[in-house]
Amino acid sequence: MLSEEFNSQPELDGSPRNVHDFCLIYTDKSADLTDVAITFEITDSDRLGNPDDLDPDYSIYPMGRRTLSAEDKAVVYFECAGSEMNSSTDSPALIKSELRHRYDPAVKGQEAKEANMTVLHSAALAVARELKCEDDGGLPAEPVLTPKA
Repeated sequence: MLSEEFNSQPELDGSPRNVHDFCLIYTDKSADLTDVAITFEITDSDRLGNPDDLDPDYSIYPMGRRTLSAEDKAVVYFECAGSEMNSSTDSPALIKSELRHRYDPAVKGQEAKEANMTVLHSAALAVARELKCEDDGGLPAEPVLTPKA
């Protein structure tokens, strides 16, 4: 169960494990390196930063706590309050999901951002539901692909 992995799987040195692989895609040309990766980690709100300081290549979407997408990367932060994560509404766990491309994607611009958001939203929503996050972590049933103004 994913909640057990988040709560109990340590790094080799015994420290809590931060990043969890959700999906790793390899092609022949990359050998041991992933071409596309989706990861999840428990983080804290200090890592959110100021949205005004974001790289202009990112678009912000109205889902979860903060959702961003560029051509080669997307990030969804969502809060998880629930017994599976040993957290409450007053102090929810903050989960960061991230999709990264090793190489430039074949599509560009808004089409690439929307493709990234569609895939990552689906993975994040599945994790939020498996963890039984209250209100699915603020993620809608369908991705919102219109960036905030």
